[in-house]
Amino acid sequence: MNDPHVNALFYRVIAADDVDYDKAPPLSGETDDFVVTITSDAAEFRMKSHFATEEEAKKIVDQFLQTWSIFMGVQEYSPDEITFRFKNAEIVDRSPPTKDTQSKFLSVCLSETIHVSMTVSTHLSRATFPSLPEKFVASPDVETMYLRYKMYRQNREALLSMAYWFLTNIEASGGGTRKIAAEKYYIDLDVLRKIGQLTSTRGSKLEARKAPKKTSCTPLTQNEKVWLEKVIKRITFRLGECAFDPQRKLQTITMNDFPSLI
Repeated sequence: MNDPHVNALFYRVIAADDVDYDKAPPLSGETDDFVVTITSDAAEFRMKSHFATEEEAKKIVDQFLQTWSIFMGVQEYSPDEITFRFKNAEIVDRSPPTKDTQSKFLSVCLSETIHVSMTVSTHLSRATFPSLPEKFVASPDVETMYLRYKMYRQNREALLSMAYWFLTNIEASGGGTRKIAAEKYYIDLDVLRKIGQLTSTRGSKLEARKAPKKTSCTPLTQNEKVWLEKVIKRITFRLGECAFDPQRKLQTITMNDFPSLI
């Protein structure tokens, strides 16, 4: 091809076993690089920008899908609830050999790209797709924090060790201290203090981060487990908001934004 141009990329949409989007209306949106349309079984990305190779276009789309997966997972969705599997690309030659030669399209299949797989005990039919990411960037910090959260959800890491790493990572990325991080990310200091208290004083013999010095182990209550999960997701989302616009003033996250610990 003299002047190849990727017109579109096509993906298969696969919902996890416990959920379906059969009744959800198509979801559409666009970025600077493409227009996307998503249905219950297919996703089409019509390119607005010029990409000479499938790999170049796919890199942009896969980055968007990764961001969307995190954007979903830190809200009220299971981690990686939807799978996107690459099918093929539509490529045209913008400068065919002769005037009589029509533009040729190529359809190339590659290995699958999966962004979701999670199972739970009940089945859920979704009426709508999750919204596309807005004012949110999956920075390296956000990606790492979300990966640790997913490892916990997949029973590959204990909640308390994950939550403690989460807290220390926020402190480090936020400026070195808990107070500075709270100010930078618009989080009430009491929220971070509570994470520190729970990760230092709670846990059974198999999950506690520290061995008790004088008393027996105190396992997390169900309310404390739910609280930690929701706080971790909300603060991960906050870091994505701050990565999008570090200068934007945001509403402070407070203890009142989460369920009661009692």
